[in-house]
Amino acid sequence: MWAYTAESEVEVKFLFYFFKNNIMKFRESASGMGSLPQISLPVTEEYMMPVPPLEVQREIVRILDNLTELTERLKKELEDEMMNRKKQYEYYRDALLNFDRYGETVRKPLRGDNRILNVGLSPKQS
Repeated sequence: MWAYTAESEVEVKFLFYFFKNNIMKFRESASGMGSLPQISLPVTEEYMMPVPPLEVQREIVRILDNLTELTERLKKELEDEMMNRKKQYEYYRDALLNFDRYGETVRKPLRGDNRILNVGLSPKQS
C-alpha cells in the first residue's frame, strides 16, 4: 500500500481524477488471485504521469467537478422522468383497458367458447 504526500506542484484532486480515469492500467498490472489484488510498488514508480502547471491542474479539477455535478443531477432527473413515464404508462394502460366505462361489463369467454367479446360498442352508422 502506498500513500500520497501532498506537494505544492500537484493538486490532490487532480491526482484523484487522473488515477480514476487510468484505473485500468493499474488493474491490468495488479498481481494476486485473491479478492484484493496487489499493485506492486515498481508499477506505480514507473508510471509516467503528465504534470501540468498548478493553475492548469486547478482549472481541470474545476471543469471535472462541474461535469461530475451535472452528471449526477442529470442521472437524478432521468430517474425521476423514468418513474413519471412509468406512472403515466400504467395510468393510460389501466384507463384504456378498462371496458366497464362503456356501460357493459366485458363478458369473458369460457374455455372452448369461440364467441366474440361484447364490450358494449357498436359501429358508427353513416
